[in-house]
Amino acid sequence: MKTITLFAILSIVGFQVSAQKSDIKTAPVLSDLENILSAVVKMPIFQITKDGSPVYHFEPTPVDFYTNFSINGQFPDTISVKDMASVALSAVKALAQKTQELSENQKLLEQTVQRLNETTEQAYKLAMQANEIQVTLTNLQIKLTESEAKINALEMQMKQK
Repeated sequence: MKTITLFAILSIVGFQVSAQKSDIKTAPVLSDLENILSAVVKMPIFQITKDGSPVYHFEPTPVDFYTNFSINGQFPDTISVKDMASVALSAVKALAQKTQELSENQKLLEQTVQRLNETTEQAYKLAMQANEIQVTLTNLQIKLTESEAKINALEMQMKQK
């Protein structure tokens, strides 16, 4: 198994999170990006106030958090910054992947629409040509009928003579 060295300073909350060389890197727990997004969406977020303070925070409960993401938290009554950051980064990665997939699908759809427009234009041109041919055919049929009528009239005149 590989070892990792990770050091991150979360200046916003003032916590230092680190993984030591002795930590063992195993298969990513949050590797299924589709399930990560689903878990983020399903996880309830609560408005929490402490000791009647007017200051409140929005956060999931540790039980909901660890249950939704199948993470074994070090302390069951708190969510570690490391776990929260890992889930957040995984969710960002999942959204980036979704965005890429949607972008590729959009390109395919645009190409399909372009081909459909071209096909529709060709079909319209062919329909116009078929209409012109039908008009020409109708005119020829009229002339043929007129010619047959003239032939019949001439034949009748010849029989009378």
